[in-house]
Amino acid sequence: MKTFAKKLLACRIARWSLPIAVLAVVAASLAWTGEGQKPYRLGGVWVGQLSGIQWTSTHAPLDPEARTAISTLQWITSNEQFEYLTGALGANLSSQGSGMFKMINNDTAKYRIVFYAYAEGVASTTTPKAGEIKAIYIMDGTWHYTGPDSAESQETLALYLPTETRSTTCSRRRMLSHIWSLLLGRTRR
Repeated sequence: MKTFAKKLLACRIARWSLPIAVLAVVAASLAWTGEGQKPYRLGGVWVGQLSGIQWTSTHAPLDPEARTAISTLQWITSNEQFEYLTGALGANLSSQGSGMFKMINNDTAKYRIVFYAYAEGVASTTTPKAGEIKAIYIMDGTWHYTGPDSAESQETLALYLPTETRSTTCSRRRMLSHIWSLLLGRTRR
């Protein structure tokens, strides 16, 4: 009777230990790779600071899964280097930035934001333009979520000067068209 009970117990242990071991390995591998992680969703209002530059950004999702979003970027403060660069261009103000974010995996998005450096002006009957664009900034980067309420960003800033052959002031419609073509990665000749 003792040998029968030992064999029965050994058989049950062997029968249940293999599926439990497989389940443990699958769970550990999912936890290690992050595959079981719920994807982050774009959206909300963000406040950030880097090297003396403070900003706020609003992300508005474009789809129900919040995998793409449009963004507005508002500068709160600037640092000495950025102010020097803006002054060297003959500008004294930076516009609000507009851009687009797209999730590339569960916790990272790529983005592109466009904004302008411009010289302040006053519109009148003799000078109808209110300001002059001195430079176009295009910021490309990655946005990596480090938690539900925190993220890190790495960006590259490109600076484009208006050419002499094109007018530095454009109609609102043409400017918006130009912004969207830059955001979508299309270049116009």
